[in-house]
Amino acid sequence: MERLIRVTAPEKKIKAVQEMIDGKKAELLSVSNPHDGKQTLTILVMNSDRQALFDKLQDALDGDRDWRIIVQDIEAVMPQEEDAEEQTQEESAGESREELYDKVADGARFGWPSAALIAVSAVVAAVGLVQNSVTVIIGAMVIAPLLGPILAMILGTALGEFWLIVNSLRSGVIGLAIAVAVGAAAGLLHSVDPQADQIASRTAVGPEGVALALASGAAAALSLTVGVSEALVGVMVAAALLPPAVALGLMLGNGYVYPASGAALLAFVNIAAITLAGQIVFLVQGVRPRSWYAKKTATQSVTVSLIFWSAALVFLLALDYGRGWLDTG
Repeated sequence: MERLIRVTAPEKKIKAVQEMIDGKKAELLSVSNPHDGKQTLTILVMNSDRQALFDKLQDALDGDRDWRIIVQDIEAVMPQEEDAEEQTQEESAGESREELYDKVADGARFGWPSAALIAVSAVVAAVGLVQNSVTVIIGAMVIAPLLGPILAMILGTALGEFWLIVNSLRSGVIGLAIAVAVGAAAGLLHSVDPQADQIASRTAVGPEGVALALASGAAAALSLTVGVSEALVGVMVAAALLPPAVALGLMLGNGYVYPASGAALLAFVNIAAITLAGQIVFLVQGVRPRSWYAKKTATQSVTVSLIFWSAALVFLLALDYGRGWLDTG
């Protein structure tokens, strides 16, 4: 498929942009008449070529702040070219870094709607854990908005965007704190059985949980770059984070310190695994900044992130192994 790109810039820059349009990879559809010293170009570009085109456009427009690039999706183009099917199969489904950033930037901000949704989902999850009901717990995962901060942190690290990393971390911490607080309040109001299946499975780390977290992190990154449904991936991420956080609160509210430590350990293991897997996916897919300086910063950011989360995961799994040894001993 193609994207429609509209470039509005001063007349002196438009000529440079026109000269760099490659007729094989991008088609110049129209050039507007000058208005207030500006012109607008409309360009049709294949999905697989748009990142290269964005880089060239920004290079050509550098040095002038009075420009804008707008990207529009296209549902269909007619008539179809004879080799359209082959082109569709060959082209990459990945998003450009600019589109990725635009998608996840809002997820790094935390407002009252997100807080309210997390609180409501935590209440539902607490009810499901207390009643030992898988169906109710699944319902809580569907409405929990935990995917945004995770994606924002992973992408912020890949691009070396400090603002995105800090804000996503803050949003994630606040969101999980709300889930734990709601669980603790529910624990104070209602006694729970730490041996119940749904609670016990959220207070211990197992290979299945680690596999789920790794798959969730990979799927989270892929949901941006190859078009996987973000709604479905959001449920996967919530499945790895929300129930352990609520179980932690329930255990604390009932005074079960040891099971609570297991739930906290599971939550931290899942966070480390999700972030690490997502970071690896972005690294493999070549998601990185445009400029040389930004690439250098991003390389440092990704390196530190991979080392930190790998070490954290190993350390947390070692702690879990120690807990298991104490339990059997």
